[in-house]
Amino acid sequence: MNILDSIRDRISSFEQKEIFRFCLVYLVICIGVEVGLVVRYVYLQQEMQSKIIQLNKSRQALQVILTHYQVVQQQKNKVDLALKQNKTFNIQKFFQDLAQKYNITAQSSVSFKRQKLPNGYFEESLLVTVTQIDMKMLCELLLDIEQESIVYTVSVDITKATTPKKINLTVSIATLRSEE
Repeated sequence: MNILDSIRDRISSFEQKEIFRFCLVYLVICIGVEVGLVVRYVYLQQEMQSKIIQLNKSRQALQVILTHYQVVQQQKNKVDLALKQNKTFNIQKFFQDLAQKYNITAQSSVSFKRQKLPNGYFEESLLVTVTQIDMKMLCELLLDIEQESIVYTVSVDITKATTPKKINLTVSIATLRSEE
C-alpha cells in the first residue's frame, strides 16, 4: 500500500503541464507501438502471400509432372504387356515375311542393330532399304508395319527412283525386348 500511496502523492504533486506532457509521451509511445505492429503484420502478410504464390506454382508444376509420370507409367505397362504376349517375336522374321508378301526380297537390303537403352530395355532395329517400288506398295508396307503393335517406325526416307513412277524407301523399324 505504501508504494501506491507514494505514486498517488507523486502524481498529485505534478502540475497540469507535466501531466499533459506525460500523457502525450504515453500516447505517442502507444501509437508508435501500434504502428509498428501494423507494419509488421502487413509485412508478414505480404511475405506469406508471396510464399503461397510460390507454393501454388510448385504444386502446379508437380501436378504436371505427376500426370506425365502416370501417362508414362501406363505406356510402360502397355509395352510390358505387349512384350510378354510376344516373347518369341523376331523383327528380322517379321520383315522377311513382309518382303515375301510384297515380293521385294531382291529389291531390299537390311541391316540389324541391337542396343541397350537406359530404361532397361533392348532395342532391336532394322534399317531397310527398298528400291524401285510404287506408292501403293509403299503405303501397304507402311500400313502393315504400323498394324504390328510391337513394332514402331523410327524414320522414313523416300526418294525418287531413276525409273518413272518408282521410289526408293529407306525405313528404320524397331522393337523392344525386355532385359534378358
